[in-house]
Order: sequence, then structure tokens, then C-alpha cells
Amino acid sequence: MRYAYNILAIETATLARGIVMTHEWNRTFLITAIIGLGAISAVSAHAKDKTPDYRATAMEPISDTIIARETVWRCTNGECLAKKSHSSARHVCVRLVREVGKLEKFSFRDASFDADKLAKCNDKAR
Repeated sequence: MRYAYNILAIETATLARGIVMTHEWNRTFLITAIIGLGAISAVSAHAKDKTPDYRATAMEPISDTIIARETVWRCTNGECLAKKSHSSARHVCVRLVREVGKLEKFSFRDASFDADKLAKCNDKAR
């Protein structure tokens, strides 16, 4: 009888450990899934935002897609639009000027460059 009791105790302990491990695995999986879905949701919400961060008006009419470093510009009749890059607005302006020539206007999120900032940027033109 003692032998049967030991086997029953071992099986019960193994079963209990398996339930605990399964519970911990389920909790970890659930947390990972929630974090993953949150990240996907944030990325897709950002991707749906079509409002340009940068606006520029070139002195010469240009209608083309321009890649100035990591910033992709879409230009139509001299009006160029781009989304946010990882660089400062000043650097983005300089990189665009090197590609298209001097600019009449440049703005980042509705804050236009004043005449002094725009002149400094245009000094870097090709």
C-alpha cells in the first residue's frame, strides 16, 4: 500500500507542477500578445496619418520624388511635401536645398522658417 501511495504522490506532484507551468506560460503568452498587438496598432495608426510634416516651395518648378538622405519628398510644380525624419528641420532643409536648389519657403509642422533661417539654408544650395 505504501508503494501505491508514493506513486500517487509523485503523479499528483507532477500534475500540479504541469498546471503551474502551463499557467505561467499562458500568462507570459498573453502579456506578449497584448504588447505585440499594441505595437502593431500604434504603427498602423501612425502609418495612416497622411498630413505632411515638412513643406517647401522651390524657386524652380520641380515635379518629382526626391530622396534627400532619409527624407522622401514628393514635389509637384515646385511644392514639396515630406513626412517627419529623424533629423532636425535645419538639416532637412539643407539636404533638400542640395537636391533642388534654393527655396522660397520652408516649414516644419506649420512653423515657417524666418528670412534669416531660410537664407542660411539657401546658402548651402548646389
